[in-house]
Amino acid sequence: MKKPSLIITLFLNFFFAQAANAIEINPDGHGEAIIVPYFTTHNDLNTYVTVSNNSPVIKAVKVKFMDGKHHLSMKSFNLYLKPWETFAFGVLASTDDSNQSDVQGSIHFDENAGYCIPGLTSGTQFSATLELIPGVYLNTLEGMIEVLEMGEIQNDSLTCNDIINLWNNGAWADGNTDLYMSPPAGQLSSSVSIIDVINGFQFSTETTALNDFYPQSDSTNYHTEPPSNHPSLYDASTSSQGYVFESGIDALSATLAKSQLINQFNIEAIIAAQTEWVISLPTKKNHRIPFDCSSIDSISIRDRQGNPFEISTETDVKLCHEINVLKITASESPSILNSDYATTLGLNTALVTDSIPETGLMIVNLTSDEAFTVYATDEVSDAEVAFNGIPVLGFAIQKLYNANAQPGLLATYGTSYKHTFIDKNTTTLN
Repeated sequence: MKKPSLIITLFLNFFFAQAANAIEINPDGHGEAIIVPYFTTHNDLNTYVTVSNNSPVIKAVKVKFMDGKHHLSMKSFNLYLKPWETFAFGVLASTDDSNQSDVQGSIHFDENAGYCIPGLTSGTQFSATLELIPGVYLNTLEGMIEVLEMGEIQNDSLTCNDIINLWNNGAWADGNTDLYMSPPAGQLSSSVSIIDVINGFQFSTETTALNDFYPQSDSTNYHTEPPSNHPSLYDASTSSQGYVFESGIDALSATLAKSQLINQFNIEAIIAAQTEWVISLPTKKNHRIPFDCSSIDSISIRDRQGNPFEISTETDVKLCHEINVLKITASESPSILNSDYATTLGLNTALVTDSIPETGLMIVNLTSDEAFTVYATDEVSDAEVAFNGIPVLGFAIQKLYNANAQPGLLATYGTSYKHTFIDKNTTTLN
């Protein structure tokens, strides 16, 4: 058999090295880091989340609830998942016994299920205040969730009591948090559904899983005490897509950057249809000062036959927060999510044409925003490249009604659609 040439061998070695060392979105939904783009407790909605360990070893996992305006941690805890175990929990609005008017987001789970979560009890509320940032009050009722693997436990005889004791008065409490630990290896997955318990429907949405999230050559110990906010998205590898970035958060931003969003909308009056888009910017904090908004360049829609309808340029839609909700309507219908970060796009007033399609596709072109531009070096040519686009995740949800399901019965239906993304633009600078 003829041996491959040296050039081919070097190319293959380089290719597989890049594949093993660069952040990438895993289309199969599992990885070392997972971003849940949205949770909410508004409108009596509950958010139901699962985190699964799809491996034969114990996983140490950090779970963090981030607020939707600043992307600051409202609650952080350690989760130790047994092989093939799934942790299921709900995010609900609740009140403290001492102050029934103070409604906050909280986590709820089955305490009899045997989950290993040191120091966490079901019903724990998220913190709306931060000790290090006086005067900042967080909205705990909606936001994002980060799920970050901290490593694998290489002692399969450890019980949950052993783990709790290691944190209470053992080696981990003394700072030796790498005892029994090996680096993160991925194979975490997650699911999320937004449930209307009262009206009996739910929206199942997708999470984003990242492979090779951490630097492969890094010997950093990511195993931290339960209240710690580390690891975080800032620990990401600086390598992505064959480029080296100035920081890990820049590499993650480039991985998520998009120039266009496409998704369905439905506002058919006969079924009282409603549509809302969730647009999440998980790395906005790194690029924009708080409350600094990014404008949407243009919006257009196409009916089911593909005919175009341009949206008036007077429609002012901005992305001002980590979480942004676009309410698409032709009337003053009530909101599905009742988000604190919502903007209404009224199609009855925004369209240039008098003919208003009630269903179809909407195309949102994102502004080429210099604040979101990140720079990298091509690992092959050493050329400097600029990545233009906005790092965005999200989905569309639709709610509709059937007054004729059965005599006297009004049926409510809900569904969701993941955004279709057009990738970022790149510019070679030298």
